Amino acid sequence: MITFKTPITRHAFTLIELLVVISIISLLIAVLLPALGAARKSAQDVKCKSNQKGLALAIFAYSLDDREYVIPYYAGAGSTALAYGTPKYWYTNLLIGANYLPETEWRYASKAWGDIRTGVWQCPRAMKLSYGGGYAVTRSGITVETEGTLFNKKGHRHRIGDPLAPGRVMLLGDAQVNAATDATVNYMIGWESYASVAGKPSARHGGQSNMAMVDGHVEVVDYFKLVDDGDTARLNELFYDPIAQPK
Repeated sequence: MITFKTPITRHAFTLIELLVVISIISLLIAVLLPALGAARKSAQDVKCKSNQKGLALAIFAYSLDDREYVIPYYAGAGSTALAYGTPKYWYTNLLIGANYLPETEWRYASKAWGDIRTGVWQCPRAMKLSYGGGYAVTRSGITVETEGTLFNKKGHRHRIGDPLAPGRVMLLGDAQVNAATDATVNYMIGWESYASVAGKPSARHGGQSNMAMVDGHVEVVDYFKLVDDGDTARLNELFYDPIAQPK
């Protein structure tokens, strides 16, 4: 018996079919990439708030051990701040030296200047690390320079319970030294020198700043809108808290 085999015909993709597949893949990428980017930024925002929460808790712990005095951002020679032996002037040195936070990697030989920019100290949105990892305390608010010679200034130390509205007074937050590049700095001057933008909040989170308040919660603040709107009452409360200032 003679049998005949049916020849197997192999069908290749036509050019039109290939273009359709490529178009579908391109469409999926165009739809998914913004969502992935938004998810990544959202995760960075959450990480930033978690970092600030951890730093705030460390500052609270320091305060409880130092007669409820808030840690100074800079403690010069003769300061009454807890220095734990060898003088370590910056608040970063004080928190790490007393084991309130683990020691990670200091910036080259900058330990003496308190320049640490890794671990909990680094904001995941900070692109240009200049001095510190992107977070700063205030130089003239609840945290001050004490008995210092670095800036030829002495400050009255505040206690953590001084502010009458601790949920509205900033303890630390996102900071920049240069608005054009968002270069980081680890202390803020305040808000009056708005034009210079040196030592000011950074709006690296979608035009806004994350700030940890004295009561421990982390809040999203539109700092530059406050300045543009001329809301000096809120700015003074946020950065200085007149109630907490020495009489």
